[in-house]
Amino acid sequence: MGLLSGIFTGRSHTSTLRVLVVSDIHLALNAIQTVKDYLARHTVNIDVILVPGDICNIKGAEYTEKAAQIKAEDDTQNILWSLEQITSKVYYIPGNHDPDSLLENQSQLTKNSTNVHKKVVELAPDLLLAGFGGSVPSYYAPELRKQAWVGYPFKEEEEFKAEWSPFFNEHIKDKFSSQPNAQLLLMTHVGPSGSDTVRYHPSLDDHIILSGSDTLQETFKQELDFQAKTVLNVHGHTHLGKGQSQYTNIPVVNPGSLKEGNWAILTLERVDQKPWELVSTQLLHFNV
Repeated sequence: MGLLSGIFTGRSHTSTLRVLVVSDIHLALNAIQTVKDYLARHTVNIDVILVPGDICNIKGAEYTEKAAQIKAEDDTQNILWSLEQITSKVYYIPGNHDPDSLLENQSQLTKNSTNVHKKVVELAPDLLLAGFGGSVPSYYAPELRKQAWVGYPFKEEEEFKAEWSPFFNEHIKDKFSSQPNAQLLLMTHVGPSGSDTVRYHPSLDDHIILSGSDTLQETFKQELDFQAKTVLNVHGHTHLGKGQSQYTNIPVVNPGSLKEGNWAILTLERVDQKPWELVSTQLLHFNV
């Protein structure tokens, strides 16, 4: 089917974009098959797939091993091919467990999948998709200076900011200026600090881990044009942060980890030339 479906009601026209979000796949090809079976069984047509990172599972010494990097690139290709059997429109960004080549954004791994790390592309009329991958360090709360997880490739929040700020100013804000009617769907691997979707609480006996970006939080709070034009932020990374939150006035959705059986279907609608809206969020789960 085409990228957009439309329904005419009287004199009005409703455009609908149905988005499948699968994050933190971690090589779970079998989980993709389960999603395919569900979509076929329930006759769900998907217009576009978003993958907010962690397609692979590189960690530790593998970050610097050439063989591990090459294998991860091949694994990424296989995952994307599998997703393309659902729809020909797949957009992805790297997480902190993906090969460095995805961060460099140099190659087109498959015909119908696009790496949108540090890119802005048109998703639908007057709807842009911006992508920014990678993670920052995570900290235990309330001891915010006690690190829980390392970030990759950003070892410090300042490194994230040094790459995010020029991308935001030169690409996202530039699009807002050149396309004043355009809205934005932002796909990141980490979410903004302050959103409930970045809180990782393993058990009642453990400290909460906060895994969001302060830089993104600052953008959400201070950039008023960004607030007005952003329809949605989709992110992954925080497996136990699955859910939907509202940060400033922007919906934030974390589908959870597909490897753990979690995924989402989002429905965006636009009536005539009015703004796009997120009208439905289905957070889905299957047992693994």
